Amino acid sequence: MSNDIITKLKENVIEGRINTEDEGVYGELAGTPGVVELTKQALDANISLESIINDGLSAGMKVVGEKFSSKEYFIPRL
Repeated sequence: MSNDIITKLKENVIEGRINTEDEGVYGELAGTPGVVELTKQALDANISLESIINDGLSAGMKVVGEKFSSKEYFIPRL
């Protein structure tokens, strides 16, 4: 379960979704928990802060940086 939360957290960072109301870049995750809710779920599931930050949040931002560098993402979309 903890890997599932971290995977979803990373995906939502990549999509730029803060909370449930956000559609994100592609809109595929609309209506599902966003970064805020998933971070709370991870904390409630006693997932380590190190894993939340490194495997979820930072890993997602790394992908965003790569997409920005390759011109797949543009500032107005983020």
